[in-house]
Amino acid sequence: MTISKSRLEAFSDGVFSIIITLMVFEIKLPQIDDQTSFRTLVPMLAPQFIAYALSFVTVAIIWINHHHVLGLIKRVDMPLLWHNLHLLFWCTLIPFVNNLVGRYPFRPVASLCYGLVFSGASLGFMLLRRHAGLKAQLMHDHASEELERKVLRGNIRSFLLYALGGALAYVSPFISFAIFGGIALYYSLPDRVRTWMRDHTPHTHE
Repeated sequence: MTISKSRLEAFSDGVFSIIITLMVFEIKLPQIDDQTSFRTLVPMLAPQFIAYALSFVTVAIIWINHHHVLGLIKRVDMPLLWHNLHLLFWCTLIPFVNNLVGRYPFRPVASLCYGLVFSGASLGFMLLRRHAGLKAQLMHDHASEELERKVLRGNIRSFLLYALGGALAYVSPFISFAIFGGIALYYSLPDRVRTWMRDHTPHTHE
């Protein structure tokens, strides 16, 4: 059985679209009346909106990187399909943990679950790219092995940071979300800025 790359892309894009839509639907409207002002409404919606904004940016980063990887792939094999489904499995849990932290922003278990799901998504992406770029050699010739190993180290770092952020929820949920937000901010920066940061970081191995 063979599945074309275009069909894999279409299926994955559909899943990412549904994930973002579900996150919006999970924002619960508070009870308001004629006495409710904008000043009182903002604190009620702020935790859910902040969680949504962070999750939206992170899902966007995953989608962009996923699109980039598929653009480098010249053919699809069965293990790649399963690696892609593994990634999507974790991504489909994002609306659930997004709703969890939006409703219980100061509960450590909510931040822990958030970190676990995003560390799972990082692991899924890392395994997908490792299989395509290093193990099965599915990419075009211009995707060098040196570059793939460099990207793999970055993927491992993201996985460990998400896991660390989840674990530190029991120290402070604020620390956890500072880490989650820092990861999203870093990967939102232009490539040239991230390259400059890596080159000017002491003891970097990249």
